[in-house]
Amino acid sequence: MAQKKLGTFHLQILLWFTYCLCYCIRKPLSIYKFYIESELHLSKYQLGLIDLALLLPYAGLQILGANWWDRMKVENLIPFCLTSAALSLMLLSLTSHFGIFCLLVAVSGAAQAPLWPACIKVLNNSIASDKSLASAIGVLGSAPFAGATLSSYFVSFISDRLGWRHSTIWIFLACFLLSFICKIVLAKNRREIKTGQKEEDYLLHDDYSLVQLLKIPGVMKVLLSVTFLKFTRYVLYMWLPLLLSQWYGFSMLQAGLISSWFYVGAALGGPGLGYLLSYHKSSITLVIAIGGAICFLLLALGNLIYSVKSLAAGVFLFIIGFCNCGPDSIICGVITFQLGNANGRDCGVKVTSIVNGIASIGGIIEGPLVSYLLHFDSCGWELVILVISFASTLSAMSFRSAQPTIDQVGSRHKEKHSSVV
Repeated sequence: MAQKKLGTFHLQILLWFTYCLCYCIRKPLSIYKFYIESELHLSKYQLGLIDLALLLPYAGLQILGANWWDRMKVENLIPFCLTSAALSLMLLSLTSHFGIFCLLVAVSGAAQAPLWPACIKVLNNSIASDKSLASAIGVLGSAPFAGATLSSYFVSFISDRLGWRHSTIWIFLACFLLSFICKIVLAKNRREIKTGQKEEDYLLHDDYSLVQLLKIPGVMKVLLSVTFLKFTRYVLYMWLPLLLSQWYGFSMLQAGLISSWFYVGAALGGPGLGYLLSYHKSSITLVIAIGGAICFLLLALGNLIYSVKSLAAGVFLFIIGFCNCGPDSIICGVITFQLGNANGRDCGVKVTSIVNGIASIGGIIEGPLVSYLLHFDSCGWELVILVISFASTLSAMSFRSAQPTIDQVGSRHKEKHSSVV
């Protein structure tokens, strides 16, 4: 028994690093924007199209490919997707054509789409306890922001010293090595965990349509909340270094390093919010609202941030990261999973995948919207911060309206676990 728990722990570590590297592929695009804007002579509108190229195939395949991912072996799916996404990123360094650049970004986004549901699927098949599964998903939710923090430092440093194109090679090599390890470990895990079961039992099956899944009580309200959260998150995720550089006056190296504090807060947000939830069930609403308030405070202070050096900017970004990305990982990992599995439905993975995919519409529209707002030269960045503050408020309100259903499902979930124990 002890050996099995140790193996499960090692598996969680592997998945954590896998999804961490997924965001080491995605995050550098926000830093590359600073360099390619002048190098390729791009407008703000074209920079916004890069976000669209990444997130449109990412969201579309998460929605349309949910059944497909369930039928594929994870030991093939995860290594292939991680390597393909990293290879597409590396190929960006070989082109100076904007159209080809966007095409490669789109391929990378499509390759990243199955990784989150695939990781959830592995955890679901490897961990018997619902309580332990929820905790594991919460920890996995911190991996993207740890990856974003790591890549912010690494890519900013390499880009400043050697140029942005050199950083893509190292990211690809790391992903290729981890993909090789995943192939071996996940194949071994599937044989050990599912010994004595048929292959089809290892795969997830349910007969629920997309419409039926969206009609599950609480899902639509949670979906709306996550959509606004992702809008705010991706605005900061894809534009933060440029905002710090062009509006606050930091150098690009400083902007890249300071922006990493957003991801430090985000990485701690999931585990920290999970701890708060054990004492205050409505803490998610409060945390989201605080994040919106901090965005308004940033707007009010404006360029004064730079006058007190990078410390104030780092503190604000840490709090915003905690308040935005912490709820995102908990809602889109633990809560959606519980809603999907409530009343014996056993479709938590599919609900998680669909909510994560549809909510990515928030990320899709942020690129064109931000690029449009930035055409107002005198107040463009102020409008951007105002919009994400408003989005945070709407997210808090949407989640608050779903709170009774979530509390009811959570109580049943806890009673079920207690009766088993």
